Amino acid sequence: YPAGNSTVYKASNTRIVKKPGSESQYYIFYSAHVLNKSGYFYAIVDMAKNGGKGKVIKKKQQLNVPNPGLLGIVRHNNNKDFWLIITNYNYNVYNNEFYALPVTAKGIGKPVISRLSSNFKFLGNIYGDKIHTTQNGEYLLLAGEFLKTYNGNRGSVGLRYPFNNKTGKVKVGKHRDALLKFKQINPNWTGSGTPAIFGIETSPNNKYIYLIVEYDNSSLKKKVKIFQVRNQANQPYQSAIEIGKFTNFWDLQLAPNDKIYIGKWSANQSYSHLGAIQQPNVRGKGCNV
Repeated sequence: YPAGNSTVYKASNTRIVKKPGSESQYYIFYSAHVLNKSGYFYAIVDMAKNGGKGKVIKKKQQLNVPNPGLLGIVRHNNNKDFWLIITNYNYNVYNNEFYALPVTAKGIGKPVISRLSSNFKFLGNIYGDKIHTTQNGEYLLLAGEFLKTYNGNRGSVGLRYPFNNKTGKVKVGKHRDALLKFKQINPNWTGSGTPAIFGIETSPNNKYIYLIVEYDNSSLKKKVKIFQVRNQANQPYQSAIEIGKFTNFWDLQLAPNDKIYIGKWSANQSYSHLGAIQQPNVRGKGCNV
């Protein structure tokens, strides 16, 4: 196992990409606690080893990013390499930054750092919140809870930042866009507690962003809503449409057949299976969940 004797916190915070320039090697990036150190690590698996079953040839390699928060992978503009995106996170101070580490045939390079304004911070952590991207790599989509000010004026779950997938720079400052507001999730929202966001994905045509958000955590059953948001230039949250209410839906992933698959599980773990957004390029409920 690539993590060795360690605990991997969340499968949703694991990313696997093919090593640029290799036909058989893959990077596995994961959050873990290894040898009394917590953070993001990576392993390399060579699928040409062990009769095609694969072998871990390197493991427990820690990434040197202070206070790691959200994790994501974005394809480089050259269509060969990748950017490994990690946010710097500290709950008590405003020191949020984006770290974009180039992943190339030469290995993992030094990060390109984009610093946020001083009056804004993420409430994202290595336990499951994530960074996603539009299919064309032009925007980073952040799934988590976000604070605008230190005194706790909470506003949104899901943010969008313009990203330059050639240079690795994130356009910060006032350029962030809210994808969904708390009041849209539950009109009776009082501001206490946090509505969890379980999944985020974009349509193949880049026009729509889908979010799975918990609106009621009063029981073991995860009561969630799926929202569709236009990937429009300004204030995308104003275009949010509730596609439906569901129970125990978890995470979203676009597949090569252009469907977005949804994980579904039971509270007692007696079963699990997949649902799907059959036509994610279609506006509204015609997307057919």
